[in-house]
Amino acid sequence: MLLQDYIAIPQAWADGVEFSTTCPSFDLLTQNDHVAIQVVLTMKVMPQHDVVHGRVTSYDRGQAQSQEGQDQLQSLADQLSIQPWSSDVNDHWNSLRTEILQACATWFPKTKRHKRQTYMSEKLWQIVRVHLGQGMLPHH
Repeated sequence: MLLQDYIAIPQAWADGVEFSTTCPSFDLLTQNDHVAIQVVLTMKVMPQHDVVHGRVTSYDRGQAQSQEGQDQLQSLADQLSIQPWSSDVNDHWNSLRTEILQACATWFPKTKRHKRQTYMSEKLWQIVRVHLGQGMLPHH
């Protein structure tokens, strides 16, 4: 008799799969009726707009995409919290996502102000930034 079971990853991750393997020595506390599967992925920060699905990103993607940023991101997996077995997949994902976004916001802080008016000269923008930083211009 042949029994099959499947694991699923998002289609968008498929190109990043380096390898998968079984981990029979990993204790799942299931009395040996299941075996853990390890899927190793390579992930990259890809260029995108500053607004993602109506939300503003919390970190500077340009810094994260730089070579220094990519080098720093390599160490992130070792710093993530251990996830409890009792958490469901949505809680697990949300916890990891939150930690990663917090780390990125700390490591790659987004500049507080940026020029939105394309017609404004760089010199004028610098004057406006100084006045905004000193609280001299009214906020609308």
